[in-house]
Amino acid sequence: MLVTDKALKDVIFFSMDQTLRGLRAYSTKVFLESGFDITVDQWLVLKRVSEGNGTVSQTEIAEMLDKDAASMTRILDILVKKDLLFRKMSSQDRRRFDLVMTQKGIEYVTALTPIVLKLREQALAEISDKEIQLVRSILEKVTHNLSQE
Repeated sequence: MLVTDKALKDVIFFSMDQTLRGLRAYSTKVFLESGFDITVDQWLVLKRVSEGNGTVSQTEIAEMLDKDAASMTRILDILVKKDLLFRKMSSQDRRRFDLVMTQKGIEYVTALTPIVLKLREQALAEISDKEIQLVRSILEKVTHNLSQE
């Protein structure tokens, strides 16, 4: 494929970035309107910790979310301060902390899950499963192309 210079608005990666920024901003707004002072990144961390049964580490979540250590620490500090999770020393590795949900964190995940599902449904309205699979396939190809050295 021949790639030529285009106006920024015509570059697919710019469109992808704008879409994700819009989704994040709208989601954060809906969370706040629903009584939850939480960002999308904070939600993603809570959701992943809730799936980990107390065995997920800061490093694992940082890798999954592609966050650097400083950003991940900031997000976790906020979640700890909000009493949504806590750090527990790992029983397998004393240099590592596992992240564990508090009762309040569990309540947040339980209450936010239907809100997140509704947001996804709204964002994907009138988009077929076939179209979603096509976009996923294309994104996987882009990722693959960028991982080639």
